[in-house]
Amino acid sequence: MDIQPLGDTAIRICFGEGINELNHQQVRRVTSMLHAANIHGINEWVPAYNSVAIYYRPEIINYDQLIEAVERLITVQLRLARFNQLSMRCLFIMEEKRVKSFPLLHSIIRSVRMKLYL
Repeated sequence: MDIQPLGDTAIRICFGEGINELNHQQVRRVTSMLHAANIHGINEWVPAYNSVAIYYRPEIINYDQLIEAVERLITVQLRLARFNQLSMRCLFIMEEKRVKSFPLLHSIIRSVRMKLYL
């Protein structure tokens, strides 16, 4: 992630090079968090495939305050994403243990997973 000024009333948050799903997911998460946070002084944000441009009013929020607020949002976003991954992994492990006691169901789930990965 890289935050750069974009003119005198905007910043650009770049989530990596190229177009890929991971970068775009981060863009979507940040834009939804910007919407929820409703930071006073932000006029609008413009998402792209791997970046978000945030336009602000410097008479209400200065550059340093904006950077600090955005970095806090992104830190929270990354922690939530990590928490969700761990939660899903724990649920998957719990489900695996429960399903293994039913051999037929276990074999059906395993074959479906194999088809998904092929």
